[in-house]
This record gives sequence, C-alpha cells and structure tokens, in this order.
Amino acid sequence: MGYASPKGYTLLHRALYLPEEWVKDKAYAELRKKCGVPESLDFRTKPQLGLDMLRAILAEGTLPGRWLACDEAFGRSPDFLDQVADLGLWYYAEVPHDTQVWRDRPLTHIPEWSGKGRKPTREQLVEGEPAPQTVSHIADTLPATDWTRHTIKEGSKGPLVADFAFLRVVAVRDGLPGPEVWLILRRAVSTGELKTYLCNAPPDTPQATLVRISGMRWPIETSFEDGKQLVGLGDCVFR
Repeated sequence: MGYASPKGYTLLHRALYLPEEWVKDKAYAELRKKCGVPESLDFRTKPQLGLDMLRAILAEGTLPGRWLACDEAFGRSPDFLDQVADLGLWYYAEVPHDTQVWRDRPLTHIPEWSGKGRKPTREQLVEGEPAPQTVSHIADTLPATDWTRHTIKEGSKGPLVADFAFLRVVAVRDGLPGPEVWLILRRAVSTGELKTYLCNAPPDTPQATLVRISGMRWPIETSFEDGKQLVGLGDCVFR
C-alpha cells in the first residue's frame, strides 16, 4: 500500500498474499513447512489484506488522507468498497467493463404476503423496472457531447490527455439498488482504450478533482519501479 500527496509519494505497508491452495490444500503442507509458513495462517483475499493494511495505517493517525485509489482486483469487490466508505474515505476504484449500474434509482418493494408460507421480508425490484446496464454499454451509448477532454497530468513526454465523461449512477448490491456513486469514464485519445471507475465522492465534487485523482495511482507504480531499481525490491527473498 502506498501514499501519494503533492509533497511526494512512498510505500507505507505490505502484506504477503498466498493463494488459497497454499494455505488450505494438504498437497502444499510440506512446501508450507519448508517455506516457514505459520500453521496458524488463514487464507485472506487481496481485498481483505488491503483492508487490514488500511485500518492499521488509519489507526496510527499520522498521515492525512481522504481518497483510496485501487485497481480492478479491489474495485470488483462491492464489500471492499463499502467497507472503505464505512471508514470515512472516498474510493476511486477501477472496475471491470461488465460492472453493472443503474442510470436512475429503480423502484423496489416488499411483495405482499399471499397468506401462505413465510411473509416476504426482502425487497425486490418493482415489476417493469429497468435492468442495470454495464458500464461499457453506457460508455458506448453516450452522445459525443457528454465527453470532454482534460489534462490528467504533465508528464516527462508532455501532458497526458484523455476524454472523460462523468455520471451519477446507482451501484448494484445483491441485485438491488445500492449507494449513489460517480461513474467516471476515461478514454485514451490516441488508442481509444477505455478505463471505467466508480467513486463515492460527494455529488458536488469538481470534475477537475475527479480527473486529477484518476492519475494518482501512477506515483505508487513509480514507487515500485524505484524500489526494484534502487533497493532491490524485485530481488527480495523472504527467509
């Protein structure tokens, strides 16, 4: 986990991820012993490890922070995003193109009890309400007037520019409408590559801020590159 601000960037925390079979499969027992993996170690997904690190950093209270930027490995987990929001942070999460959202909040209801069996307690979509759409479909069907060109940052080879679209949408949670969030669509000018993000920042967040935060993962990547080149991070061996 890294930290970036106008004053610089650095790596703050780390956790070792082990695939589930490494932790649970008996076939890996001898290898676990050889590598010194503690017997008490439980399997943790990458989002779970990320939350562990985030909570530890916030508990220290030494660094100010408002945003949490992450890639698809974390953005595809609604539970991770909701827990980040519960910590009082604004997530800016890249999400897969097949992520579904509603353009407008659909109506829901608890069906009337038929008089037989258990009374319904779970909300359902009202019949006739539209299904959610994938973020890629929304991007493909937006009119050209909804896209605007912005400079993300000034790079060593000149400004990095992309076309953006910003929409307020409703996230999907267990097939039902969840929180209202930003859908940010970013399309590369030269290649047309599409990046899709969900963000729980307030509705009045300036577009310029949403553009700037879309580029704040690069300092973290630079931290990894510097670590590999300057201090041998790529050659690190745990013993």
